[in-house]
Amino acid sequence: MPQCMLRRRGKLVLVCVMLAVAALPGCWQLDARAQAQQACLALVPASHLPRTAEGAFAGDPRAFEALQRMLPAFTDEALYAKRDELRPLRDRIGADVQMLLAHKDALIQVRQALREVDRATAGLLEAAEKVTSEQLMAGAAPTELVAGQQLAMLSQRLGKSAVSFFGTSGLDPEAVFLLGKDDKSFQLILTALMDGNSEFRLRAAKAGPVRDHLLKLQKAFDPVHQRLAQTVGHLQQIVDARKAQARLSSDGIALSNALSAECAGTPAAPVTPAVSASAASAPR
Repeated sequence: MPQCMLRRRGKLVLVCVMLAVAALPGCWQLDARAQAQQACLALVPASHLPRTAEGAFAGDPRAFEALQRMLPAFTDEALYAKRDELRPLRDRIGADVQMLLAHKDALIQVRQALREVDRATAGLLEAAEKVTSEQLMAGAAPTELVAGQQLAMLSQRLGKSAVSFFGTSGLDPEAVFLLGKDDKSFQLILTALMDGNSEFRLRAAKAGPVRDHLLKLQKAFDPVHQRLAQTVGHLQQIVDARKAQARLSSDGIALSNALSAECAGTPAAPVTPAVSASAASAPR
């Protein structure tokens, strides 16, 4: 091959290499810009995650719908293809969102059950007070009067515990404990007043106004007892959901910080770990 042709081919190769090298910064810029745009898109669901998870734990159906829409953002492999440091965080969030969604029915049912308990306790208290009123007029024994007054007290406390069951920081352990305890105590005392109980020194209520009002009180208590039994039956699911919600609050903030920094074009801060399961409040 003539030497002049070799020189020309060499020059052509050199020009191609120089053009390729010159184009690299532009390609990197385009790639970085695309990643920043992806981070900005992912930032929206991440920033809303803590509050949405809180609403889902509280049994809000709209929050579950929002979580369902968010889920693809935390399972998109393309979004995290070049973000290996965020993958463990993304995986935890995806798993916890799915856990909350799996417990949707239990959380909604428990929230509704507790609202019904709260509404019913006003009528329960009124029925209990009528019992004590009839006891006084009938000349009931002191032990019977005390038992009637305990029913009135328990009616009020059941409503209070139902309201505070879901505290501001999760489950209220005292409210959870008292709901189960007071439910059993109420039924035990009510049965003892109607049928008698030698241990409590209570005589069976005879036919008349006192027994009639005790039967009305039993009728008012039955739906409350059913709702409380429903709540206790879902207690483990509620505890698991609370742990997931606590982790989502922490991980959602961590992911938002990382994506926000990348969206703004600055280095992402170190990812903070999720709150441990033991940090989530649980009933006694």
